[in-house]
Amino acid sequence: MYKIFLTALILIPSLLFGQRLKEKERAMPMPEEFYALSFKTLGGERVNFEEFRGKRVLIVNSALRCEYIWQLSALQELQFAFPNNLRVILFHSSQFSGDGAITNSELIESYKEHLFIEPYIIEDSQVKGEERNPLFSWLYNSVKEGKKGVEPQWNFWKFVVDENGVVVGYFTHLVNPLDKSILDLLK
Repeated sequence: MYKIFLTALILIPSLLFGQRLKEKERAMPMPEEFYALSFKTLGGERVNFEEFRGKRVLIVNSALRCEYIWQLSALQELQFAFPNNLRVILFHSSQFSGDGAITNSELIESYKEHLFIEPYIIEDSQVKGEERNPLFSWLYNSVKEGKKGVEPQWNFWKFVVDENGVVVGYFTHLVNPLDKSILDLLK
């Protein structure tokens, strides 16, 4: 009975708060649109998504003043588990958390304190609504629930893009980055 309870406890969040997209559910924007994107990191370097061609990408909207900050270490663990074929990209956003006016150098130091050292931490930007950044607009148009696009409702939403530049799943903040449903999409 205990094993059944534990299994249910592990599986229920990913079943309720994540989605592995079936082929017909994908809005299918051109993958070239994904590879044409570029952003600046907190360190000021330009990241061209073309460098991610052939790799899986886990895109996460993150914040530092959030109860889900513990997910940073799990995300770092994922990057170490798949060093050659996965890139974890954090899009820092103070849209939900109220991180406020923090400089990029302060953000870098804060992420390091939380053991996240992956170089792909993108400058603060909006991830929801009319002001959302181009990547999250692309995600919004790539993932549909009925006729409406999907956008983060809180910090630490996770979007999985396959090696062909297609969104294959998304997961809310309630799903652990090390959940089997995410791991299956990253293998």
